[in-house]
Amino acid sequence: MSRGSDFQDYVKRESGGRSQLSVVERVRKEAADERKQKLSDEIRFLRSIPEDWKRHFPAIVLSHVSGDRVFYEMPSYQLPTMRRLIFSGTIGHREAIKWIDKILAFCFQMYDRQKMAVPASYMDYMHTRRLRKRLIELQEKTEVFKGIIKKKHLEVNGKAYLNTPLIYEEIRKGGLLRACRPPYVSRWAHSDLHFSNVLIDIQNDNFILLDPRGYKYCDYYYDFGKLWHSVNGKYEFIAEYKFKAWDSRFHLERNEAYYECEKIKASLPDVFMKYSKEPKAETMMKTRFNEAVHFASLVPFILDFDQKETRARVAYYTGAVLLNEFYESHQRR
Repeated sequence: MSRGSDFQDYVKRESGGRSQLSVVERVRKEAADERKQKLSDEIRFLRSIPEDWKRHFPAIVLSHVSGDRVFYEMPSYQLPTMRRLIFSGTIGHREAIKWIDKILAFCFQMYDRQKMAVPASYMDYMHTRRLRKRLIELQEKTEVFKGIIKKKHLEVNGKAYLNTPLIYEEIRKGGLLRACRPPYVSRWAHSDLHFSNVLIDIQNDNFILLDPRGYKYCDYYYDFGKLWHSVNGKYEFIAEYKFKAWDSRFHLERNEAYYECEKIKASLPDVFMKYSKEPKAETMMKTRFNEAVHFASLVPFILDFDQKETRARVAYYTGAVLLNEFYESHQRR
């Protein structure tokens, strides 16, 4: 995503017979290679949302989709993300929970607009294929992960875990993947609902949801998992380099934002239960599964291409730990 004078839009408007010149700064999102399809889906999603939802999504000022070029431009919203508000101390856990509740209330209006039965292949399509594709991408893009992914076991913070490909296969073959099927899917789901994708307009009591995935259908546990990975796995801290790491060990910063996220985490399951119709134990099992697969799948998006990939390795190790913990907690005995 880029922003600057190159993307300023000079708009001529007629008012009372006199011309007025307004300057609108734009932000451009552009994708190449394997990211083109994702951005094309996002553009399609944003262009098709109903009128009554548009205040909660970025407006598309200009877009272009072709075989070799995909981009769109949106206004530059001078608003902070939820991540920035929490990290700066502008809002605490109580305010964050209120905003999450508002956002989920809106999201469930979206889900309810067009519900569908869960396709038989949904879990393999949404999770298994996505994870396998991302692991292949990791090995192709950086030498660092070629050796890591081939290992049977990982040692993370002094404890041994089955590596991500192996523990995921145990989850899939053991029936846990099937047990985590949602009750329905919907045509309308954001599908990337973590704190850095939420702009908060405190003054106007509004929020804008950036970077919707644009899937043909998705489910609310996918979104629950994104929120949960912001406060449980602490994705926001990894993305912001707020950790110390050496070899296969890492330690997240224990700052004020960390403890606020812990407090959000303590209250978030109750917010989920306002909207999920399934029992709490089942709701959290499915949320934790989605969180773990999200972590395991997001690693290619945070590569630094510095031949160390410290941030990506911390995310990968976190995903492996979460998948192992999920399996140990819920495997059929």
